Amino acid sequence: ADKQSSSYNKAVELLFDKKTATEGLSMLEQLVADDDYQATFLMSRLFYNKPSEQVGKFADSLKIFCGNLNLKTDIIKAHKLLEKAVSLNSNDYRSLYEIACDYRINNRRGTSQDLKTAARYMHKAKQLAKKNNDMQYLKAIEHNMYGLSEIPDILPPINQ
Repeated sequence: ADKQSSSYNKAVELLFDKKTATEGLSMLEQLVADDDYQATFLMSRLFYNKPSEQVGKFADSLKIFCGNLNLKTDIIKAHKLLEKAVSLNSNDYRSLYEIACDYRINNRRGTSQDLKTAARYMHKAKQLAKKNNDMQYLKAIEHNMYGLSEIPDILPPINQ
């Protein structure tokens, strides 16, 4: 995993420079193939291609990456990568929040609306963001929980 982590950091470094961004993307693709969580989550956001919708410092970096890569937006691919990211690590509130947003609104992000699924993911994201004391994400999560009912006890927990 340490090798993956240093490869991921190298790929991100390359993405910051327009001249090496494509090389960085190739490295990310390889890491995604090797089931690296961080690379998979980042790739999902690159294909979603809306840096302004991201939370915190990540939005600033993503804006640079998207500008350097000039990728075509692909919300279906973005959602599939996000699903993979969540299956690789279901304890990162960033990806849980994003996937909840995917299910919150019909067809906006390559999925049909499923408010129960959205509520489950958003609820778990909120607990984890609170535990990590990430106020920026907590604020975004609480804003997006509006209209999602509190989760009924009968719903199965997320255990991917």
